[in-house]
Amino acid sequence: MKKKITKLLIGAFAFTMAVFQPASAFPDGSALNTVVTAEAATASPGKVKLKSIKAVTNNKIQINWNKTSGATHYRIYYKKYGARKWTFLRAVNANVTSYTHTSSAKYPIKCGQKYTYTVRAYNSRTKKWGSYDTRGLTARTVPTTVSLKSIKTNSNKTNVQVSWNKAYGGNYYRVYRKTPGSGWNLIATVKSNVFSYIDKNPVKGQKNIYTVRMYNSAMKVAGGYNTTGVSVTVPEKEPEATPAPKPEEPEMNLDEMAQEIIRLVNEERTKRGLTWLQREWVLDDLAMIRAKHFPTTELLKIHENSYVNTDITSPENIVNNWMSISEYRDAILNPDFANTGIAICQADDGKICCVQLFRNSGFIMNSICHITLNANGGTCKVDSCAVLYGFNVEQSELPTPIREGYTFKGWALPESDNPFISFIPIFKEHILYAIWEPNS
Repeated sequence: MKKKITKLLIGAFAFTMAVFQPASAFPDGSALNTVVTAEAATASPGKVKLKSIKAVTNNKIQINWNKTSGATHYRIYYKKYGARKWTFLRAVNANVTSYTHTSSAKYPIKCGQKYTYTVRAYNSRTKKWGSYDTRGLTARTVPTTVSLKSIKTNSNKTNVQVSWNKAYGGNYYRVYRKTPGSGWNLIATVKSNVFSYIDKNPVKGQKNIYTVRMYNSAMKVAGGYNTTGVSVTVPEKEPEATPAPKPEEPEMNLDEMAQEIIRLVNEERTKRGLTWLQREWVLDDLAMIRAKHFPTTELLKIHENSYVNTDITSPENIVNNWMSISEYRDAILNPDFANTGIAICQADDGKICCVQLFRNSGFIMNSICHITLNANGGTCKVDSCAVLYGFNVEQSELPTPIREGYTFKGWALPESDNPFISFIPIFKEHILYAIWEPNS
């Protein structure tokens, strides 16, 4: 009788036996009060079925999947689209079916770059993996949608000013205008630290509708935009001014001067029946490099107009000066040119230098090298800069980051802990890391 009872107890124990593993058995070290039956202990987890993927904002991507059998964890991986090697992102508990990847220094998301994600089930007790979707799901982030703020005209209703709130993920804002029954036309491109634009040549006698879109020039991708836009009607004729002392107009800043010069140049082309030149960011960057290093080396395949004066002058004077010089006038009125870029800078001695570049639509621009700046725990006003192909870069030409409790020693290449002195010359893209020394 005793043997019979013992056998029954052993049988009952074998039927209900369970395995519990300590926290150290899990890939991420987390403790799960999960009990797995002995029957399931020999089975591999099932294949994870990916459900959906979406870009939450300019630096976040969310992946969703369905639960599968036999999993104690899910492991999330990602890679650049088309790459072979997966990068492990995170392990999550078996009751989690979604993960939002936020860009970080270790696991970056570059706005405009496509990324592929997949998920794999893991059983930490059996040490077995499930199969996974080798193709994964792919998404890319884009700059955030620009929120329009206001629109207004000046007292004479001859100029229209449109303003907007800050957006993220790009380095330029593109300003568009249309009238009822027409499509959007790009009228201006401004830097990402500018949040308003004055249209000095609106369409008279009609409703002028404006919208703004953020643009990432490195990845050539634009964000969303307000399709309705903001609008104002500009009268056909300018109202007569009442007799009054004429107030002095505020002095133009350099960006406004550059925009006005392009408008005046395009007016000269319109008089001859030529198409307008489109402003191009890479030519802006090249023009600024040329202006700061003027008059260094000759640029090939790009025509250059330049103007140097010791006094701050008006856009009208600059364009009139160019139109009086045959070489510069020929560039402005060249029907083969389709794109332009412009930069104005002022030296310490007060000298103003203005450089405008022209190129035709068939020439492929490859004269810029981009340098990415990683503040390495600190903060920096900019995270990248453009350098003319073949130029040297000195430490003094780069911005200085800040970090509380540390002293900045210089910028260095990732393979070196020593700040570089210069590159001679720059022929490719680089990533520079800030080198810090703890304060005593």
